[in-house]
Order: sequence, then structure tokens, then C-alpha cells
Amino acid sequence: MRKLIVGIILTLISYQAAAYEISREQFVEKLTIESCHGSPESIFIDTSHTNFDLAHAYSFSWIALQTLDTDSQTFDDDADADLVKAEQQWGIKNVRMIENKRWNVKVMISTYGDDVFLTFRHTDSNLNWLLNADYGLWDFSHSFTLGAPVHHGFGTMLGSVWNDILQQLNRTPYQNKRIHIFGHSLGGALALLAAPGLQVEGFDLAQVYATGAPKVAGRNWQELAKQQLVNVPVYRITNTHDLFAKIPVSNLALDEFRELFSFIPDFLANAIGGLRSQMEYGVIGDEALMTPNLSLNYETSLTSELSEQNYWLDIADQFRTIDESSNNIVDNLKKKADVISSNLSVHLMRKPTDGYTCSMIKLLKMN
Repeated sequence: MRKLIVGIILTLISYQAAAYEISREQFVEKLTIESCHGSPESIFIDTSHTNFDLAHAYSFSWIALQTLDTDSQTFDDDADADLVKAEQQWGIKNVRMIENKRWNVKVMISTYGDDVFLTFRHTDSNLNWLLNADYGLWDFSHSFTLGAPVHHGFGTMLGSVWNDILQQLNRTPYQNKRIHIFGHSLGGALALLAAPGLQVEGFDLAQVYATGAPKVAGRNWQELAKQQLVNVPVYRITNTHDLFAKIPVSNLALDEFRELFSFIPDFLANAIGGLRSQMEYGVIGDEALMTPNLSLNYETSLTSELSEQNYWLDIADQFRTIDESSNNIVDNLKKKADVISSNLSVHLMRKPTDGYTCSMIKLLKMN
């Protein structure tokens, strides 16, 4: 009888373990474009492979949504957030939440098989938006700064939970395991900022995925971070028209950015140019660009920065077309606001048709 009971228990354990194991082909086949804004039945993350995989990016995205959006009092991405589903259907175990309510920062540490997932929550409050805009480069004492100035708002938020993250990762069941880091938007910024700091602290990083992430630090930090992460794959996934992923504006693209403001007095435009010393922002990692015509283009950090110039020039051209076709000031401003709004709307994680999760499904189904 004891052997029978033990056998039943082992069978149930093995069934639960197998419940979230699925091949990549099966995973993609189950995805549907019609329900692209809804939580998938399964996820696919093969932790033994760290080459770029859009299926991994998609799965990490939903882990963040399911686990960190469970507060119904926050912004509107939490319609079907379900931590229980992530644990029971997807195999996320040993969940530990770290939260700083003063700065509204939330992080999840969990295990997935023999690896650890470190997931940062995206923008979820008006305070987060204010800190997102606090772009001045600032010196902090935390190890993630590598001794160089970083984005003040992001540094403040990550610093508020940094010691807690380090303490938890050094405890059972997370210690001495490979760490996979993910975040979207603000979460992506914190993931990128945290990664080299964790490397400095001696942790074993497997890979970093960040979707729709803005820039996080100046060029001194950028070079130091590249050295720290030379053996760690860092992937940034971006909708090509995502304005939020293009800010803070790089000083390499500042002249092109000023083209947007041809309608304001010269002294104000020159004042924008005067900010150049505070705009020495660089990016790290390789970028996968999801285009509106459903292609996936790849760029290095250098080519990504250069293409930003074309991004701002394209919006400036749209503004000039509006100026040429509209004599009504109210109509003119409304059309320009619509251009900016359309570039911001594709930043949303699960907006139907052109949000990140929907764009990723369309590309996965095509390839």
C-alpha cells in the first residue's frame, strides 16, 4: 500500500512538472492572433538556450503581466492577472515579491526548473511616470551604477529595492542558480540597469530580455556595462514606432529631435540643444525591431542609436506635412498630438492588434 501511495504521489508530481513542458512548435501552434491580448494557456522558455527567441520574449512578457499586475487599484493592464495560473500552469515556483511602496516598485523572484527568474514590474502609477521623466544623470552609491552616472528616476527606483534583491538572491532556493532577467517599459529599464550590477555582485546571469525599454544611463556607464556583460546575452525588443523606447533622446539624435520644434521660437529650440551634456545616453544589448509590415529587424547598440536620428526626422516630416496642409491652429495641434499618440500607443504591452504581445504573436505565426 505504501508503494502504491508513493507511486501515485510521484505520478502526480511528474504530471504537474510535465503540464507546462511543451515544444516550441506546439507552443506557437496554440497561439492565436484573435486572442493576442489575452493570457496564453502555456509559456515556452527553454532555459538551456540563450540565443534570441521571440517565443521567450513573449513568454517573459506574460509572466510579468500575470504575476506583477495583480493589484486592481493600479493601471489597466491587470484584467486577467493571475499568479496562481503562473504557478500551476506555467511552472513558476518559489515566488517571492519585493516591493517598495514609497516609490511604487515591485519585483518578483521565482524559480523555473533549475533557474531563477528576476522580473521587474512596468510603469504602474503616476509616480512612476514622474520618475520616468526624471532623466538627469546622477551618481548613486549602488553597485549597479558601476561608478558612473545613471538616469536619476530609474536609479532611485532600483536603489529602493536593490539590497533586498541581493539578499534574496543569496538565499535558498535561489542561490547559486543562473538568473534570467526580464522587464517591459520601466521594468525593462530596471532590468537593463540591474544586470551589470548583479554581475559585479558575483551572480551567474543567463540572459536579459527587455521590451519597450528606454535608455538608462550615460555613455560612461554604457561602456562599463558592456564590459561586465560581455558574456551575457542582452536583448531589447522594440516596436519600431514606440516613442517611449527612444527616450531619453540621445545626444547623437538631438539635432534631429529639435526638428520637431520648428514651430517654437529659436531661443527655446536652442535651449533644447543646450541640454546636450545631459543627453549623453547610450544603449546596451542587441535590438530586435518589430516593424508594422511584420518583419523582425536586428540592430546592434551602435546602429540602434544611429537609426534613432531617422525616427525623429520621420516625425518631423509628418509635422511639416501637417503644417503645410492645415491653417487652423487647433486642427494643427490636434493632428500633431495624434502622431505622438499613435507612437505612444504601440508601447502598451497587450493593446489589441499592435501592442507588444500581439505584434510578437503575429511574427511567431509567420516564421
